[in-house]
Amino acid sequence: YHVKFVVRENQSGNMGSFETDIQVPDMKKTPLKLSSIVMSSQSTPDKDKKPVDPLVRDGVAWVPNVPHVFRQDQHLNFLYEVYSPAKDKAAPAAGAAPAAKGAVRVLTSIEFLLGGVKVYETPMVEATSINIPERDAVGFQFDVPLAGLKTGTYVCQVNVIDDAGGTFSFPRMALKVTPAAAATTPVATAAAAKPAPGL
Repeated sequence: YHVKFVVRENQSGNMGSFETDIQVPDMKKTPLKLSSIVMSSQSTPDKDKKPVDPLVRDGVAWVPNVPHVFRQDQHLNFLYEVYSPAKDKAAPAAGAAPAAKGAVRVLTSIEFLLGGVKVYETPMVEATSINIPERDAVGFQFDVPLAGLKTGTYVCQVNVIDDAGGTFSFPRMALKVTPAAAATTPVATAAAAKPAPGL
């Protein structure tokens, strides 16, 4: 689908528009059911208490960053979910405890590439259970400080492997890192002179 938003400001008559593509996959034919990858650097307390909102995690509502532009002094948060992952049927290794009933095994990490060269990768995270039961999903959240990355346009690759189901997905998206906000120095103002008592 192609969606176009048009906004008009009534007082001035100024208008603006935004267009984007939306893909609605056939979940029955998709081997690994992965949600959209949401990037965010801003959050607010979840005052509405919406437990089914995928942008709310642990009482915090995350605001998506649509242009994917971030500053070096910000933290970049990734949020995404894997729906209905395969159940782990593999026999446990010798000496290992048997897997819990309905256990899953989903592995994920995020790579940052600059000029085609990998410059950073998050640690691999492994999920072994469903943590969003109302959507039969495994939710992931990464917090990446951007202070250690140079300014520039990066390609981010999100690696998602459903090890129990033998399926995988490696979506890529671009983001831009800009310099940190300049520190503002308060301007000292001269104190108004006051006459001495008795003058």
